[in-house]
Amino acid sequence: MESNRSFWASVAAGWLYAHAMRAVMKAWELVPSTIVTPMMQLTGPTVQLLEAAMGISRLTAYVWIAFVLITCGGLPPSIDSLPQLAKVSTWTSPSMRLLLKANPLYSFYFVTLSWCVDNGVTEMQFVVVSNLAAVATLAVGFGSDRELRRHACRIGQVAAFPKLVSSAAECTNYLSMLLLS
Repeated sequence: MESNRSFWASVAAGWLYAHAMRAVMKAWELVPSTIVTPMMQLTGPTVQLLEAAMGISRLTAYVWIAFVLITCGGLPPSIDSLPQLAKVSTWTSPSMRLLLKANPLYSFYFVTLSWCVDNGVTEMQFVVVSNLAAVATLAVGFGSDRELRRHACRIGQVAAFPKLVSSAAECTNYLSMLLLS
């Protein structure tokens, strides 16, 4: 890594990523993917806004059009009806609070990635350090959080095939990153 600041920024990004993933997984326990997935599409526009605020990128007309399209496409599938958007209960439900927490955490992860790359860190260096930090964050969580520990203990009850598919997907993800870097 080019600098100590980039290293610690990558570590902080891993911490953010672990907490974002935990919030999303918890939301998935409460609501179906038809609600979670569209809400997570809003991360892209949030990243654009944050990067513009930090001077990393500019908000062009194209970005604003994309922001409107993604927002209009992401929110309606997450709710039962458009008037529901105006209800406070929509935004204060446990699942929505978790998703609204995860969105900026993921967004800051990606903004930190942009910042680190702009400061001489390769994408692969960032991925390795941030993923190790995320794993360490979750490992501490497993040791200190009763709910996470309960989930970890129940992993043995999951059939072998889903674990193999999940492991293969992660390995494929990392392999693609290696090949593309």
